[in-house]
Amino acid sequence: SDLRANETTARPDGDAWILDGHKWFCSAPMSDAFLVVAQAPAGQPLSPSFDAVSIRPTATGALGSTFNERPNGGFTMTNMPVTTLIGRAYAIGVPADWVGVPGWARDDRYDVSATASLQRVSVEDRRTMMRVMLADRFRLIVRVEPREQEVYHLVLARRDGSLGPGLTRSAEDVDCEARTAQERAAREAAVASGQPAPPAAFPDLNAPPPPCRIFTRGAGIDAHVNIGNLASFLRGTTGRPVVDRTGLRGLYRVRMEYDRLAGIRGPAVVPNPDGPPSVFTAVQEQLGLELAPARETRDTLVIERLERPSQN
Repeated sequence: SDLRANETTARPDGDAWILDGHKWFCSAPMSDAFLVVAQAPAGQPLSPSFDAVSIRPTATGALGSTFNERPNGGFTMTNMPVTTLIGRAYAIGVPADWVGVPGWARDDRYDVSATASLQRVSVEDRRTMMRVMLADRFRLIVRVEPREQEVYHLVLARRDGSLGPGLTRSAEDVDCEARTAQERAAREAAVASGQPAPPAAFPDLNAPPPPCRIFTRGAGIDAHVNIGNLASFLRGTTGRPVVDRTGLRGLYRVRMEYDRLAGIRGPAVVPNPDGPPSVFTAVQEQLGLELAPARETRDTLVIERLERPSQN
């Protein structure tokens, strides 16, 4: 009952904490979990946090958006909604898949500057710091629970399994997920050592796309990816998560012309009858695949409370 008299201690041990104390009695031994309160070393926070955070509404008429992270854990964000911060804190789905997001959280734009003075910062540290800041300044309360969602299954459209003219097997053998993980590890290692992250290679946009890249060209795409990457990309146009159920493995060259901006315009805007086909028509006719409506149980971010930010 007197927290100041608590003699249990907690000291850091790598990424974990060692608790040292004694519990004299336990009145509910059948419980599934127990909360332990402990004293941390002076000046040693139980979790990393920002030193200071400034949050201001973006000036009216501001152009361009940026998000820059610093090696010491700080970051600067300009002209972006709070959903950007929530996405970086929890990395579950996209705002369109979350439950309980108020309209202002998507529409209002903010400039955020957060300072920190940490020597080593991991991806998990950054997420923890972001969660603490969101709870403090935006009063964010969330939970993650499995919920049934409407999705599209990307499947083969033809009985004989043949593909359309816009989808051809690549002769190159590259694991895009492994490459992405390798590049992420290199960035994290550089940031942890206080060095700038290695710059991303900028491809020649006039040449065919290299492995694991998708180029948007006018009213279509030119890609060199696996089908899982393609499914993830199509989510922005279909309005639902797209799950690869084709069974196709390896890399494919993808060329498809379709109404790429339909997801941005929304259903209220009537498409141009002389314009490119819908993504559903294009996927079937040009790729030999089909976007089949389905339902799946997926981890879903549920927002219980979110308020406009407190003043600086």
